[in-house]
Amino acid sequence: MFDTTLKRLFTRPKTSTYRDPEPDRVKVANQDLPTELDLWDKDVLVFDDGREAMPPKTRIIGRNVIFRNNITHGFNSIRGTILARRNVTLEDMCDVFSQNPPAEPAYPYDGGGIYAGGDVRVGTSSKVSALYRNIHPATQIHGNIIAGGDVHIGDNVAVHGWIIAGGNIYIGDTCSFYKEIITAGRVYTHGTNVLFENKPMYHAGANGKMVRTSKIIEQQPANARYFYNPGIIFKAPIFPKDYMYTPEP
Repeated sequence: MFDTTLKRLFTRPKTSTYRDPEPDRVKVANQDLPTELDLWDKDVLVFDDGREAMPPKTRIIGRNVIFRNNITHGFNSIRGTILARRNVTLEDMCDVFSQNPPAEPAYPYDGGGIYAGGDVRVGTSSKVSALYRNIHPATQIHGNIIAGGDVHIGDNVAVHGWIIAGGNIYIGDTCSFYKEIITAGRVYTHGTNVLFENKPMYHAGANGKMVRTSKIIEQQPANARYFYNPGIIFKAPIFPKDYMYTPEP
């Protein structure tokens, strides 16, 4: 009896046959994702059950999409594009690798990544991943983050695409960005160790005063309606036509 109890406590399920107590929510392991999972009227919970193989390429469509890491030795990696009518949440130590690289700014924004009519939240990888910092230093988002609402970026996150938001953007500590951030609201940072193309967010200007990177573009009119199939519609700023990229000193 005692051995049986221990076995139940310490044995992790290896398939996606979990019953989810939440109604109208589909729960699937990242290794079992199909080429396209179209559940636009339901919430989707994607979890990592510990299998080590590379997850398949996929396109996930849901009402709300949540990624959860159920293990402590690595990251929940997703290869594909995520589209949600409402919100997308990546809990701690969850990566997104899009098979389609971000396209140049256009209308609408194109390329792989995360697209949400509401908010996008990207969790931190600072505490647990410190044990594996030489292997995987940060949560990786290889693609755009496009949101009609707010975008929340946790600590120790790297975003390799554009971030476009109809609301505010909140950035944690020890984060790296490689494209522009454009928002109808404001950008708030919770730490000083934030890099853009491997250069500090603030640099000394010609008059000696600290100047913020030009890659953050705030308070842009969110009067553009973006349409992504199937049925994802939201307002967010258009990339400024007169924007001229100037390399940071």
